[in-house]
Amino acid sequence: MADRHRCLASLPEAVLVVSERGRVARIPLAEVLYLKAELKYVTLRTAGRTWVLDDSLTELEQRLGERFLRIHRSFIVNKAHVRNSRYSGNNEFIFTMANNERIISGRSYKESIAQALQEKSV
Repeated sequence: MADRHRCLASLPEAVLVVSERGRVARIPLAEVLYLKAELKYVTLRTAGRTWVLDDSLTELEQRLGERFLRIHRSFIVNKAHVRNSRYSGNNEFIFTMANNERIISGRSYKESIAQALQEKSV
């Protein structure tokens, strides 16, 4: 169980393991655009596919490391796939992802997002 909770980003070939219809897929973290919480599941989005995970977004956030940024209670984005980000007022940012999807941040994440932008990590 301890292995499940270690930081994935520190592994040489960091992947998320996804089970689907009895098959196991290994999704490289470098291919993950974002993760989105939807009801009791988490949707993992890559450029070519959407996967469904049973893990909680909070648990995944702890395991993903510095390559990812929580921008909303329902979204974690891969910093490497953020094409553009801009402040839109009302304590919100708009993130344009590499696949041209736009994600609006949660207002309560303004400070952590501003800090990440100031550090040039997004």
